[in-house]
Amino acid sequence: MVSAETPRVVFSTDAFNTIITETLHKHPDETGGILLGQDDGSMWYVIECIEPGPAAIFRPHYFEYDHDFVNYVARARARRYRIPLKLLGLWHRHPGSFDRFSSTDDETNRAFAEKRSPGAISGLVNIDPNFRFTLYHFDATLKYRKTEYEVSDEGIPASYLMKRFTGKEYTEAIGNELKNPEKQLPEELLDILLYENELLLKQRLYTCSFRYEGEAVLYDCHLKGKLIGKSLPENIHWKLTGTSGHYSIETVDGKDIPYTKGCFLEYINRKSSLSH
Repeated sequence: MVSAETPRVVFSTDAFNTIITETLHKHPDETGGILLGQDDGSMWYVIECIEPGPAAIFRPHYFEYDHDFVNYVARARARRYRIPLKLLGLWHRHPGSFDRFSSTDDETNRAFAEKRSPGAISGLVNIDPNFRFTLYHFDATLKYRKTEYEVSDEGIPASYLMKRFTGKEYTEAIGNELKNPEKQLPEELLDILLYENELLLKQRLYTCSFRYEGEAVLYDCHLKGKLIGKSLPENIHWKLTGTSGHYSIETVDGKDIPYTKGCFLEYINRKSSLSH
């Protein structure tokens, strides 16, 4: 059962940023995500927010997760931390000013709450006309309680934010993919590589590897087999360069484009459509 005290929730800036950017990116369609973090009595901490996935369904009054993608990425993200993250809940956008849960939402929320004795949290986003976020806590009986929240990295205990590996440990954890293991990867750059690798692994089409070339990281992908009805490039080579917050990609075409989340998979899909 859920305790009588409704928890207070702290979002990391990255997690809340993901909610805002995902909402704006899919506007005016509905979208959503999964919330990972830690619960510590009356304080809950949302550290990661998982995007809905490339095969998710987005419509103005309907949204459905790419369940395989979300489950895979959630497990992968949770393992990155010294204290593995827990599944705390979810969020999604509603049309207009409708900030209550539908009967379909109730079924989804109950499934989340039944997995954990402390219950779960679920956030609703409205654009009416400004961004508005309402957070609820509930147990399997669906007694919804509005929950206070704040966005603050400093408000999250440092022990919950510690990654499983850091610096050289992180490089070694990738295995022998990087040919210069004594060189340390910036965590932000490693997060980019791991995120893009997760997206491509989900497609089960390419094998990927990383290696250094000077100050750049080369990202090589090789097609594992032919796909009926789809023409995909057999070998793709990207060069990732830059500094914190300002990374860019040099593609196989020799073009230099700013890095954005998911751009590797978008590039492959674009090449596939052009070859038809």
